[in-house]
Amino acid sequence: MSLSHELVDGIPLVWSAPASPAGLLIHIPAFGQTKEAAAPMVDRATSLGLVGIVLDAYQHGERGNEDREALTRRVFANFRREMWTILGETTLDVPRVVAWARQRFGSDLGLHLTGLSMGGDVAVAAAPLVDKVVSVNAVVATPDWQRPGMQDIKTGELVDQGEPDPKAKLFFDALEPLHHADRYKALPIHFINGAADQHVPPDGARRFKAMVGETNSIVITEKPGLGHLDFIDPKAWIGELRLNR
Repeated sequence: MSLSHELVDGIPLVWSAPASPAGLLIHIPAFGQTKEAAAPMVDRATSLGLVGIVLDAYQHGERGNEDREALTRRVFANFRREMWTILGETTLDVPRVVAWARQRFGSDLGLHLTGLSMGGDVAVAAAPLVDKVVSVNAVVATPDWQRPGMQDIKTGELVDQGEPDPKAKLFFDALEPLHHADRYKALPIHFINGAADQHVPPDGARRFKAMVGETNSIVITEKPGLGHLDFIDPKAWIGELRLNR
């Protein structure tokens, strides 16, 4: 697979495009993951006739200055301040990337958003901010940024999530999907979660579906017996993606 690199309004991307694209697929990587590590999603997209784009999330990859261990320590020392800021900034990046992609590849192209873990949270939050959304696939992700009952991914202990600062709280108030369920009644969102995931509890997706109401737009697939780390292997979820055109 030959990847092209781009810098769009300070957002580093990797991408590839078929000769006559039928749509766009933008993928947001998991927490701690770079665009290069998630680049197989570009290949997946182009095999389906879509432009494939993967970006570095805020403070990740080319946009960061810490190794993964240091990033993890800092973010989980005050999850709501640090993670909500990463979620908010990256969510606002998505419309910029969409605008660039449509200018380059076609203004009428439909959009598929995918994301893994933190990236799935972003994909869901960003969906109402752009038009012509064909599908959203959020893998081990949640619309509930407060994540009640979130356990440490290694120890299983409850995470003390801290408190947001004003910037993080502003992002939460403006973008957190659970508090804006009315925005989602016509958006086709597919959550792919692990039934045994206690780091990103799957009940957030269930509550969200109930809040959106009587609609077929929210679909949930729960994989029996799988926890959060089981989804590191794309084989656990890539076949579940719904990328209908």
